[in-house]
Amino acid sequence: MTYAEGTEVTIRRSQEEVTRLLKKVGAVRIVATEDEPANAGVIMFELHARRIQVAIPYPALTERRFALRLRIKPETAWEAEKRRLWRVAVIRLKVDLETTEGDAAAFQNRLLPYTVLPNGRTVGEMVTGAVEDAVATGTMPTFLL
Repeated sequence: MTYAEGTEVTIRRSQEEVTRLLKKVGAVRIVATEDEPANAGVIMFELHARRIQVAIPYPALTERRFALRLRIKPETAWEAEKRRLWRVAVIRLKVDLETTEGDAAAFQNRLLPYTVLPNGRTVGEMVTGAVEDAVATGTMPTFLL
């Protein structure tokens, strides 16, 4: 089962919904947009003294699955997948906000991978490689000791 498959909700409408949800809980500096050079959607905001950045990676238009759709142009199938990914981002955000409802510590913990550090990178970007190395080698990265 693929959540929101076949959705007709536009990306713009999903972005507007993200903005409304975030404003409702007191977030500021809200951006919900597409980053065409990165082939991704992006949601950025500040809440509970944290700057959050969530990327919504888009698949490449050249992926085989878009070319194999009968009676549908690859571009049409690709746009439909981008709309679906934005609906997934909206429901994920709703879950994150609902499960942390007003609890700053729970919010900060739940969105830790998306927290932007002073160098402009997210926690997730900073630790992913180190965690993969630790799992592969069985040794702890020094910054996690």
